[in-house]
Amino acid sequence: MRRFITLSLCLSFVLLAFSCKKQEQAAQLIKFDSSIAEDASPAVLARVKSILPDQAVEIQFEKGTYHFYPDKAQEEFVHISNHCDVMVTTAFPIDHLKNITIDGHGSTFIFHGVMIPFLVNNAENVTFKNLSIDWAEPFCSEGLIVANDEKKGTFDMQISEEYPYDIRNGQLHFVKEYYEHTVGQSILYDPERKAIDFNTEAYTPLTTWQKSTIQFNLDKIMYKYDADYRSPELRQIGMEDRLVVEELQPGLVRVHHHTKELPRVGSILSMKGEQGYNRVAPAFRLTATSNVLLQDINIHHAGGMGVIAENSEDITLERVNVTPSHGRMVS
Repeated sequence: MRRFITLSLCLSFVLLAFSCKKQEQAAQLIKFDSSIAEDASPAVLARVKSILPDQAVEIQFEKGTYHFYPDKAQEEFVHISNHCDVMVTTAFPIDHLKNITIDGHGSTFIFHGVMIPFLVNNAENVTFKNLSIDWAEPFCSEGLIVANDEKKGTFDMQISEEYPYDIRNGQLHFVKEYYEHTVGQSILYDPERKAIDFNTEAYTPLTTWQKSTIQFNLDKIMYKYDADYRSPELRQIGMEDRLVVEELQPGLVRVHHHTKELPRVGSILSMKGEQGYNRVAPAFRLTATSNVLLQDINIHHAGGMGVIAENSEDITLERVNVTPSHGRMVS
């Protein structure tokens, strides 16, 4: 009897091992090559959307550089902690799926505009590995301080061709693909150390707003419920632009009316637009998801946080590097 029980247990373990092995082998393999590299969004989105809820899938990319544009990606309005409530697009909507692996085999994914590279919702057992994430045009813009004038209270800033801009009514706007931003929040960097400049709070953020000079009956406006005056819709009421920017020559601008210390010559000013409008595209957004592995990932840039997880558990990061590319100050 004992030998029969032992034999039965052994047989059960063999069957269980065979069943697990069979389940692992059942994962469908989806491969992409460089033929989609010019804009990978439509091909990738179509295959991801075809995955069944309980279907195990491994998506592999031939090593290369793949561009993702928002035009033919999935559009979705998202509410993300410590980010803006914003309409975004993604080519990887990992939604209510299980046992998904995305292996870049050392590829670089370059995104354009307000995209969330990986939007993961109500998923289980998801692995991302062997890939780098970057943006063609960063959400932050930079200017090199080349001169300042203590008497006039102005400083001059050289802006490279990497950061197209226009000046509207004395206000500097940086124009990107599918996106633009004003000076807004800013911080000073030391290009030699590639780090925040010493005592940057003495110089930045630039004083972009002041109380408006003409107001009538603003104090009579009443709200039935408590209003959040920090919200983008209300923050600018009673305020007006303080800075005035003029172009001295193409790529060289002069900034007037800054009230803090003038930035030192040789430093780099990084600007990302107004608070409430400038956190629009984290690299990985995980919500209500469990058992996630990020392995050998480089996040060179994102218009928000690198990885943000909400109401999720069992998340492992192995060799996940957040580092800027192309000589940029900010990742």
